[in-house]
Amino acid sequence: MKNKLVVSLVALALAPAMTFAQSQSTVTRDQVRAELIELQQVGYRGDTQAYYPANIQEAESRVAERTAQASKARGDESSAAGTSESGKPVPGRSK
Repeated sequence: MKNKLVVSLVALALAPAMTFAQSQSTVTRDQVRAELIELQQVGYRGDTQAYYPANIQEAESRVAERTAQASKARGDESSAAGTSESGKPVPGRSK
């Protein structure tokens, strides 16, 4: 009985921290899907867990290169130089 009470109290104490952590995400489900599609288009396969870090980094690098080439082809170089990953302006840089 005492163990159940202790477990319940610990669970109640940790519950607010867990829900707070979940509310911090600013990425939408559609953004995650779009990123996954981009990664798959450059050859990433998520089913090879043995080489996960290397595979995802390589695919992200290809996506970044592809995005930079597309931006350069449009003549729009300010999009990469004036923003951070989250889309917010980088301090000290002008567009």
